[in-house]
Parts: sequence; C-alpha cells; structure tokens
Amino acid sequence: MNVIPTGGEGSPSKIPDDISHKQQQDPREDEIRRYCDAESEKAHAFLESRHLVPQRAISPAEYDGAEDLCTGVSGSKKIHVAGAPHVLKTPIFTKIFRSNYLAILDKGLPVKHRDVSGSDDSFPDFPRKEVLGYRLAKAFGIDVPHTELVRVGDKTIGSLQTFIPGSRSMAEVSGSIQASDIDFESMLKILFFQFATENSDGHEGNVLLINMPPSADEDEFVPPYRAVPIDYSLIFPRHQTLYPRELSLIKRGVYKLLENRNIKVTKLLSRLHLTPDIADRPDIRPLMTDREHALLVKNLTALQMAAKMVQEPLTTSEFYDLFLKCRQKIEKN
Repeated sequence: MNVIPTGGEGSPSKIPDDISHKQQQDPREDEIRRYCDAESEKAHAFLESRHLVPQRAISPAEYDGAEDLCTGVSGSKKIHVAGAPHVLKTPIFTKIFRSNYLAILDKGLPVKHRDVSGSDDSFPDFPRKEVLGYRLAKAFGIDVPHTELVRVGDKTIGSLQTFIPGSRSMAEVSGSIQASDIDFESMLKILFFQFATENSDGHEGNVLLINMPPSADEDEFVPPYRAVPIDYSLIFPRHQTLYPRELSLIKRGVYKLLENRNIKVTKLLSRLHLTPDIADRPDIRPLMTDREHALLVKNLTALQMAAKMVQEPLTTSEFYDLFLKCRQKIEKN
C-alpha cells in the first residue's frame, strides 16, 4: 500500500517551537520538552519505517490563525483547507499536560505517561491512530469523515479530518433524544468498531449525530439521525480495557442507548465481512504496530465466534458478554 497521508524530509522530527506553546519560566520546562521530543521521535520513526509520508502541509501561519477547539492533552483546531473546514490535531503539550507533568515532579515521583495524559498512549502517536481509526471504521461500513496525516510547520506531524457542518455530538443532545431517533444500524456498526478496537475514548462527545435524508416513501419511518464516531486517538490502548477493571471504558457512548435492546447481529456481521483478514488489508496493515495487529485479529475472530454462537434475538449486553467469553477462550488457546 501507499499510504501517503507524512513525515517530511530527514530524520524523525520533534515538536517545533513554531507551533508549540511559549516557553514558561519554570526551569523544568526543558525536561518536559525533552520528554515530548523523545516521544515524538519514537512515533515519527515508526511512520518513516513504514514509508507513511504526508503530501499535504499546513504552514505555521495557517496553524496560528486556526480556531482552537479544545485544551486537552492533544491540541485540536478548526482550519480551512482548500476552502473546506477541517479538524487539525497536533501532538503538542497543552496547559493540561504541562500542569499534570509539573504536579508529578512536585511530588518527587517518576513521570509515567499515563499519569500525565490519562492514557498509556503517547500523544505524538495520536495522528497515526486517527488515520488508522478512519480506515478501520470505513472497513466496518461506517461513513466517517476523511482523515489523513499532514505535516504542520517544518517537522510536526498531525492529523487532518474533514469537519461536518451541522453535526452535533451525542453529549450535546443527551437527554433530549431517544434511541429510536438514531439509525439503529449505524449505532450497531459503531458498537462493533468499539469492541474490535477497544476504543477507550468512545464517549458521547466523540459520537456525532448527522441528519438523515428523508425517505421517498412517505409511509417509511426514517430516524432523524445517524451516528458517526470520531476521535480515534485511543484505539488499541496500551493498557488493558476488555477485562475487567476498565470494562466501563468500552461500554460508553452508543452502548448505553443499546444496552438492553434486542439485536440481530449475524446478518449484519456477515454483510460487513468483518473477518480477521481486515487486519492485513494493504491500506490498514502498515499503520498498525505488531501488537495492534494481533489485538485486532483476536477481536475480529472473537466477533466471528460470537456471531456463530448467538441465539437471536439477544440483548446487546448478552452479545458483549458472549464476545468477552470468546476473547478469553482465544487468549487461553
């Protein structure tokens, strides 16, 4: 495959000054920067080893003029590219990341990435996972916004995702809609996607609701919305999610709307061709580490096994429990 969505010239790049927050007076700032640079080099070295080089570039001026969207541990901005709005995510250490890092140093403790960012995953690796999540979601039959890797400034690698005007997150409309207002199949596809990728960040704020076109048949009911997942930065997390301590991280977002609904999964899984072969697709495999590849194969195999064992209809909770049993069986073997 030729994923040409980064890297740039030369050796693995560091987080450049031209798109990072201004240096503070705290002398420990240099330690934070060294830490971030080391994490960035590891992430970029992987991309370069797989020949994942972006063709699109965002200038520092374009970056500085973009609208900030959040202040989490990975910076997001709304930016116009070729006249269309996009979401640009760049691996910069934000105020939250910095304050967490300094708080740990104040306690005299060794810094662990999870204590700083809330995840074991290194934020310079987020852009790769954004593109990987996009490609996997497409393979799962989900109509997600286009996402690619871009070079920001001279060195930094970020992800660029098409912005969907008029969409709202599930969090924004929480309490004002019912499950029947959302296309059921779109939610079920997201559920399979979350299970297979162990997405620990699939909360309501990362599921968009997009208006469904009306049916040409006046007698046919069409739900007003379909569900679309965004933000794949924490798929295949390094820490355990499936059992049992962090089980709740997977059971979020659309899961809560589907939890006690009766579902029929066999035909959908068969139609989507959700087989372990997806992990070896030429547009997907180069973006995955060996660990992520093995994890995806296990989870897709478990989905297949569960689908063969179901006695339909069953509830979403029952299917999830069956999926976990299949995963545990695979682990034992």
